[in-house]
Amino acid sequence: MTNPIDIITFEVQKDQWSNTRVNTTSFDGNLESDQVLFAIDRFALTANNISYCLAGDTLGYWQFFPTTDGFGRVPAMGYANVAASNHPDIRLGIVIGGSTQCQII
Repeated sequence: MTNPIDIITFEVQKDQWSNTRVNTTSFDGNLESDQVLFAIDRFALTANNISYCLAGDTLGYWQFFPTTDGFGRVPAMGYANVAASNHPDIRLGIVIGGSTQCQII
């Protein structure tokens, strides 16, 4: 994959959850050896996400997807498709489920 893409990520202030921001970063599209790019298909926001915010520092949830400036990326359960892969055992189109972040690619 060599086409650059924009990644839009939803972030919350760790000590004031009503303060949010949308952060856009650019990815040059070049994966290193054994790296995989996932395109998030869908994710769920539930009461558990509030628990993740509350226990973010204590249980390490804020470290799943680190950021800066006192903001965090709330983990969410979801599904993603392999959009690009430089890993020999992971092919395009595979669908995975698990902890993801709230973002759009």
